Amino acid sequence: MKLIDVIFEVDSNSGNSNYKLDQLSFDIVKSVFPNIDSSSYGSSIAFPQPSDGMRMVHNSEDLESWKSETKERYGDVTVAFYPNASAWYDKVKVLDDKFIKDKDNYTNAKASWLDSERDAGRSYGLD
Repeated sequence: MKLIDVIFEVDSNSGNSNYKLDQLSFDIVKSVFPNIDSSSYGSSIAFPQPSDGMRMVHNSEDLESWKSETKERYGDVTVAFYPNASAWYDKVKVLDDKFIKDKDNYTNAKASWLDSERDAGRSYGLD
């Protein structure tokens, strides 16, 4: 598939772009993030997971694995790239209500657990 054939939306002011998961390829990721280096884990891009975790992608195998896991749970979602985001963890977002809700639920549950541990006087060095 040629890059020109991909559904591609760009916000001309910010450089942000959106892609459907099925159309996303590592060539596209490299075109948005030219500093990614498939031969080095040091220059990876963080892709979100429906927890507070991130999946570091530095080659096509990493991307295909992340896509497969994401598609299995959420279908052909839209992935948005924000190459100019200041934080490394804000450069890739999944624009899907269920994905976002799952992520929020996980974060809220974790925060609730941490609060209950603090209230009980326990600390695990997570603060």
